[in-house]
Amino acid sequence: MVRKVEGLLLECTKCKKMLPRGRFGRRGKGKASWCKECLKPYKASAAATRQKRMLGRGKFKADDVKHLYVVQGARCKLCNRHLGITGYHVDHVIPIAKGGLNVAYNLQLLCPKCNLSKGKK
Repeated sequence: MVRKVEGLLLECTKCKKMLPRGRFGRRGKGKASWCKECLKPYKASAAATRQKRMLGRGKFKADDVKHLYVVQGARCKLCNRHLGITGYHVDHVIPIAKGGLNVAYNLQLLCPKCNLSKGKK
């Protein structure tokens, strides 16, 4: 909990410094009790953790997409529209947000209309 002093200054619960209200950042959903200087390392480590988690889920190459284009016969997986005319989006069969992997066997090619209309499922 942030301790208010004289209305304009707040105390950082991490470094215990008395600072103006504008020197406090946001952490999580509510107002931060830490000043922006104390939040910097916290935010940097959180970003590094997210990046490691995403990289650990695999990756695919342009050759994988080219192979998929040939295997699908240059057709959208959902509506069977020819992808050479409309272009295509590379879509994850099981979304990354739901635990899917960013690997070749979890990909499908969809026309833009189908991919943009399906949303998060």
